[in-house]
Amino acid sequence: MRKKAKVLLVGWDAADWKVIDDLIDKGLMPTMKKFLQEGVRGRVSTLDPPLSPMLWTSIATGVRPQKHGILGFVEPDPKGGNVRPVSSKSRKVKAIWNILSQSNLRSNVIGWWPSNPVEPINGCMVSNFYQQERKNKKTVEIDKWEMPEGTVHPDKWIETLKELRVHPSEITGNLVMPFIPRALDLKAKDDEAFGIIVKYLAHATSIHAACTELMLNEDWDFTAVYHDAIDHFSHAFMKFHPPRQEHIDPERYELLKDAVTGAYIFHDMMLERLLKIIDQETTVIICSDHGFHSDHLRPRMLPHVPSGPAIEHSPYGVFAIKGPGIKKNDKIFGASILDITPTILTLFDLPIGKNMDGKPLVNIYENQHSKKIQFIDSWENISGDSGELDENSKDDPISEMDAIEQLIELGYVEAPSDDKDDYVKTVAKENKFYLAKSHSCAGEYEDAVNILEEIIDFENPDFRWVIECVNSCLKSKQFEKGKKYLDLVKDKNLISSNYLNVLEAKLLLALNEPNKAIELLNLALKEFSNSAEINIELAKVFNALRKLPEAEKLFKKAIEIDAGNSYAHHGLGLAYLRQKKYEDAINCFLDAINLTYYYPYAHFHLGEALVLIGEHENAEKAFEQVALMNPNIKKTFKWLYDIQKIVGNKKKEDYYRQILDKIIKGNITVITGLPGKKLKATLLALDKKGNINGEFESLNFSENFDFDFTGKFFEKNNNETIYVPINFLGSLPVIYDYKIIYINDNFNDVLKYFSNENNVFGSTENYDLNQSIHLEKQIDNANLWLNQQPDLDLFYIEKEDTIDDVVSILDKY
Repeated sequence: MRKKAKVLLVGWDAADWKVIDDLIDKGLMPTMKKFLQEGVRGRVSTLDPPLSPMLWTSIATGVRPQKHGILGFVEPDPKGGNVRPVSSKSRKVKAIWNILSQSNLRSNVIGWWPSNPVEPINGCMVSNFYQQERKNKKTVEIDKWEMPEGTVHPDKWIETLKELRVHPSEITGNLVMPFIPRALDLKAKDDEAFGIIVKYLAHATSIHAACTELMLNEDWDFTAVYHDAIDHFSHAFMKFHPPRQEHIDPERYELLKDAVTGAYIFHDMMLERLLKIIDQETTVIICSDHGFHSDHLRPRMLPHVPSGPAIEHSPYGVFAIKGPGIKKNDKIFGASILDITPTILTLFDLPIGKNMDGKPLVNIYENQHSKKIQFIDSWENISGDSGELDENSKDDPISEMDAIEQLIELGYVEAPSDDKDDYVKTVAKENKFYLAKSHSCAGEYEDAVNILEEIIDFENPDFRWVIECVNSCLKSKQFEKGKKYLDLVKDKNLISSNYLNVLEAKLLLALNEPNKAIELLNLALKEFSNSAEINIELAKVFNALRKLPEAEKLFKKAIEIDAGNSYAHHGLGLAYLRQKKYEDAINCFLDAINLTYYYPYAHFHLGEALVLIGEHENAEKAFEQVALMNPNIKKTFKWLYDIQKIVGNKKKEDYYRQILDKIIKGNITVITGLPGKKLKATLLALDKKGNINGEFESLNFSENFDFDFTGKFFEKNNNETIYVPINFLGSLPVIYDYKIIYINDNFNDVLKYFSNENNVFGSTENYDLNQSIHLEKQIDNANLWLNQQPDLDLFYIEKEDTIDDVVSILDKY
């Protein structure tokens, strides 16, 4: 019979698979190598902004920052007039250890950020102030090294844990040498760098000592330990990590190139000790909140703004798990930091709160179908002693000031100004910016815009806030407002011309000005040819305009630059899909999903590609995943309905038919395309067969074409086939489900039949350049609009296809 479940959660801030895998290959992390052979590994996606207190609270709660309330590194003190480090008092929801407490399970929590002051949980808690030394304390004063009130719970552990701390002055050069071989040379030449190394080795040693002491001498069901040393070592020394970058001084490189490696080796050694303490019935999770760029993606310079060092973070951290019932030597994909707490709850057979933003990682189990997942509305509604703080918990202003000074030294917060009130207001606005970014990360763009508009100062704007506002306006289709803030960027010269070109191109694209957008993106690309972002933005435009070979080339370039960019893989898959290269498209969509599992459109287009090669069962699974992630994509249910018709599952067909009846008012097939001979012949052929409504013998394609967009017209033509000129496509009422048949005729042939005085079909050979430009713009705008609509069934009849192909499509669908 299996013993009661036990879980050990080991947090390594900023740990990254690129570094770990390299060190495993070199034989330098043997414990981690064995761990992975016995369990499951995967990348874990972070949140934006990638700031550690926000992220580790999301890991511990399963919810986003706008729900849990921890924003940034510091916050205004609600008592008024001051600023304090973010603390456990600011968390608005229960953490995993609170949930376990009220479930009669005991926890050890060591060093979690933020966990000061400690909470009176069922078990033991050691706060993130535990390892912090007082500033400017000398070696002779170690015996007077006090520990702030609120650092340890329960009180019986205070004296024991106090003595286990290691002061940086106790870490000598000889102790550092196993990790930094030239430590003594470094101390002589660069005492500041040496000081950083000994400081964070001391911190890690202190946390490790407290953790092992509690694991050995307390009864526990859950232990969570957090180490920040890899993050600090990476910020200080990753620029010196092999391979050497051209701008790095060779002499300093030789001194410091082993620092990051040493930090990882030290963590591997600490992990070895933890694994020796536990038994085989304990499940162990290792995770990080984000990764850290260690290759050519390392930034050369850091922006001089609050939280500027976060630019060095990469969007994917590490996740690894082993234990009873867990797969061995396997991989999972699509994990998020939001999934850690839901997964821990399943390990304890406890229900997941429906208000949690994460999901349980059920694919870690050898038999995932045997794992029954339970849900409740929210753990916030469950009564019982959860070990949360009362409102009268005390602060330690001295320790808080020390913590703020360390954050200032690291570049995460600005130094206080002489005007204390002004500084508090500045911190409050900065945290609102982080809140806005968190809303944007969750797809809540309108909320982000509303918050940003509160804090943007038009006289003295912060470029980060304005750029975030422009992007959120575009995502929420507030184009006029986006233009207003883009004009502010221009007027105040807030960013370089190249980045401005990219930003303006996004707006032009949203306003159906693709050619101007292409001009600006090409200008930016000349300056930054190795920018994955610019290559992707330009490729997206070409994809939308169906200039597919150009799009394919640019997406491939972006993947060369950054192979971990899921948007590049998805975009390349779309280019392949539209060129009918279905197998290549499927591989690209799978790559995108493996990188970012919560990517509804990657799953959606994977489903489309699978349908087109006849893989109906797998396509159904892909579309079902889309329906879970984003039920607002109506076309998902149309595909699911069509699949059931194809495979003959009447029960499911009826089910999806009922869903479609609720979300759409009707179905209309639209014939559109280049106004030339082929389109006219197609319409006449369909008319003769009785497959289309309208009179087409003397069809007029001018901009003044008398097209009826009233509700009565569409009610009359519900479930029918109609013709719509390409310049009217953007005005189609959104309440209908459309099937678009686009006749993509030869452009020169179109001009020959378009160019008479009244813009009526004729056979003149004469046309002028202005008319050509005007028609080409209409076509580009139509393609751009069509390819930005997720809920359209879109079929292109290419130049080589025949009229019979159109009839065939209509008969088939």
